[in-house]
Amino acid sequence: MSDLVSPSTLCCVLAGELIGFAAGGLSCVTGIPQAQRLHVLGHGRGVSLLSWLVIASANSAWLGYGVRIHAPAVSVSNGLTLLVTISVIMSLSGIAVSTISKTGSIVVLSAAAAWGLPASVVKVAMVGFTLSRAPQVVHSWRSKRNQIAGTAVSIPSLAVSLTSLILWGTYSVAVNKPFLTLTTGIALSLAVAIGWLELTNRPVADREMT
Repeated sequence: MSDLVSPSTLCCVLAGELIGFAAGGLSCVTGIPQAQRLHVLGHGRGVSLLSWLVIASANSAWLGYGVRIHAPAVSVSNGLTLLVTISVIMSLSGIAVSTISKTGSIVVLSAAAAWGLPASVVKVAMVGFTLSRAPQVVHSWRSKRNQIAGTAVSIPSLAVSLTSLILWGTYSVAVNKPFLTLTTGIALSLAVAIGWLELTNRPVADREMT
């Protein structure tokens, strides 16, 4: 009888998973506004391709890690988010064989590593992946410093990403996953930095269009 899960505990777990799927649902559409803005503007000025490649690697790794720790919300949502991330990468770099092969290799290797390598190694790598937005922070900072307005970075995309990260943080606390709380906090801090840099580096009219 001691192994039975109490109704209250079960409700907390289910509520946590629902929050996780809500966060994952937002994660899945984060890249859509960015891809649309790239299509409308016809350029990717100010957008870091490296950031999106690392994000794809992070999505793949979290997919593999989610399978490993039996967290459906993590694995499913990151699998779907990966597809949208790849669409942004294709918009930035063009549909070239080299880009497709590079992205495919990143996806397969990252997912396999997160699933199969020792847990201690995986956790170090996952912390590193939370810095995937760091190259974009540098890009946005340079654009602001050099007063280069009209970048292709999508503010709605950033807003969706911030909301998703806040929900992921809530999920990680609800299901008692301190490691996920740590990595989400780092990613959230970087997203806030990008949002501030971009919003303070474009006129009001452009903000309304993004």
